[in-house]
Amino acid sequence: MDNTQKIILNNNSNDRTEVNRWLMELSNHCGRIKPLSDILWEDCNVIDMLMSPLTELLLNLVRQERNKKKIKHGMVNSRSFISKVKLKYDMLKNNHRSKKITSAPEKASVIFWPCEPTHLQSQIPVAKELLKRNISCAFLTNRPSLVPKIVKLDCKAIYAGFLWEKEIRRAKKKARTQTERFADLGFGFPDFMIPYDPEKLSQLISGHIRMMLPFMVETAAIFREAVNTITPSLMIIGNDLTYEGRIVSTLSKTKKLPTVSIMHGVVDGNPLHYHHIVDLFLVHGQKAKKIIERSSKNNTKISICGAPHLDHITRNRQINPKIKDAVNINHNDRYCLVATSGPGNSISYNHHLEVIQSIFTASKRFHNVHFVIKLHRKDQVEFYENMRSRKNITIIEHSHNRL
Repeated sequence: MDNTQKIILNNNSNDRTEVNRWLMELSNHCGRIKPLSDILWEDCNVIDMLMSPLTELLLNLVRQERNKKKIKHGMVNSRSFISKVKLKYDMLKNNHRSKKITSAPEKASVIFWPCEPTHLQSQIPVAKELLKRNISCAFLTNRPSLVPKIVKLDCKAIYAGFLWEKEIRRAKKKARTQTERFADLGFGFPDFMIPYDPEKLSQLISGHIRMMLPFMVETAAIFREAVNTITPSLMIIGNDLTYEGRIVSTLSKTKKLPTVSIMHGVVDGNPLHYHHIVDLFLVHGQKAKKIIERSSKNNTKISICGAPHLDHITRNRQINPKIKDAVNINHNDRYCLVATSGPGNSISYNHHLEVIQSIFTASKRFHNVHFVIKLHRKDQVEFYENMRSRKNITIIEHSHNRL
């Protein structure tokens, strides 16, 4: 590991803190950005809504400058992304008459608003428990990829793209018109943590805002339609740190609608936890509660609820037959699931490679244990090439649907 790599590895946590601090200053500097705030809501602070994606964008910029070479930003090709979404939408439309996908809005006391597939793991067990108590629930999303996952687990899905297609199209059209008049954030930025041309920095952030604004406006339009037609008493949001979750949380406050978010993943002291804005954030245990209470600067209440997604796991030590068949594990073999998230916001490239090497070493030492490596979508199968020769290692790519 050369000196540059050591700096990046050692400064990873500090970089996140500094980037987050700088974005907070920028948020105060910009305040309401006209004409952007006019098409969302009156007191909109676009920088605050985009705190999470902008943090990742700037962290990649810092690492790129320190490395003096380009690093993958984890951004998908927009044309490819839109094509995949359209394909999923068309497939969904062909099957939308299924009883599992509502063709008309229904009244519900609780709306679950997942932003990513991982949010469903915690939300669905909660929804099932609420339904047992005769509390009506609805899963609302405008992401085609989430609908089959909800339907598969016997929960009704409300797909906004079917119910409010005209309203969404109208809102996006207005957003495109407004972004054409939005050039940049101007100057007078707070000093950035690395030497960088202020004009280029302004263009970078402004470009990201222009790219994200149609999605933000779409979320705001869906929220308004959902509240007016479904009339919920509670909103359970997948993650209030994402742009989608922050918009739903902020708009809910204007309607005096209580909001809840359930912890998923790991709470590791990431400075983004300063920015939880839901009324109640539910965590798995005491350690996570202390970390968030120590870092949170908002009025979010933190409560311990355990991990809903683990409630269904039995104490039976037998391997799930589906897993055994999918990865060819012998009946008597022990197995270890490896599910790291890959390099990115919290983990540096070099740190991730060291983790992979540790797994490889462990597989040699514990030859009677079958290691099943399920790749995260931002991980790369090329990192694991030297493992393919091991008989007790199975690598499953993110796109693989066997599991």
